[in-house]
Amino acid sequence: MENNRKSIGAKLQEVRVKLDALNLKKSGKTKTSAYAYYKLSDFMPQLHKIFNELGLYGVFSMTGETSTPIRKVKCKESFIDKPCLELKGMATLKIYDSEDASQNPIEFTMPLVGSDVAGCTPIQSMGAIDSYVKRYLYMDALELIEHYDILDEGYGEEYGVVEESKKVEESKKVEEYKSDIDPGISVEYTIEKITNVKELNKNYNFFKQYKDPSWKKTLNEKAISLGAKFDATSNTFFIP
Repeated sequence: MENNRKSIGAKLQEVRVKLDALNLKKSGKTKTSAYAYYKLSDFMPQLHKIFNELGLYGVFSMTGETSTPIRKVKCKESFIDKPCLELKGMATLKIYDSEDASQNPIEFTMPLVGSDVAGCTPIQSMGAIDSYVKRYLYMDALELIEHYDILDEGYGEEYGVVEESKKVEESKKVEEYKSDIDPGISVEYTIEKITNVKELNKNYNFFKQYKDPSWKKTLNEKAISLGAKFDATSNTFFIP
C-alpha cells in the first residue's frame, strides 16, 4: 500500500488539472478595465478544498530586511517628510504533503525588491506587497495562465505603473511642443495659424497645461472650421 501512495509532485499536478477544469474567472480589473487578472479570492477557496482532498497544504513566507527611510514627498504644492518602505529579501511558497511528512516540500521562490505603493503608509505598502507576491507565487505553483504578456500589455496598470509612465510620456510631449511653439506669441495668433489636424492636436496638448481654460473656446472654433471632431477616449481631434 505504501508504494501506491502518490508523490507530492503527482498530487500537485492533479491540483492543476482540477483547477483547470473549474474554468476560473478573473475578477481583477486594471484601472482602464482593458485587462483582467486573477485575484487571490478567485482561486484560493477552490484551492483549499482541492488541497484538503489530496492531502496538501501551502505555507507562504517573506524574509529579508525592511527599512523606513524618511524622504521628501510632494504633497500638492509643497514637499513633506514621509516614512517610506524599502524591502529586500525573498518570498517563498512551500507545498507540503500532509499525509507523508517524509517527502520534501515543493518550493517556489521570488526575490523581493519592494518600495512604497502610491498613497499608502509603510504598513499598507507591506500588506499590498504581501498579497501581490503571494498571488504570483501561487499562480506559478498552480500554472495559472494569464492570456497576455504582462509587460507588453500594460499589466502594471493594476498598481499604477502604467499610469506613471503615461505621465512621463505626456511630460516629454509637452517639452516637444514647447520647442515648436513660441510662448511669447498670443494663444489666439498661434491657434489662428493652425491649418491641419496634426497641428490642432499639437496645440491642444501644449495648451492643456495652462490653468486658464480660455484657450479651449478658440481651439474648438478652429476645430469646427477645419471640420474636425474631438475623441474623448484618445484625447485627440480627428477628421470624420
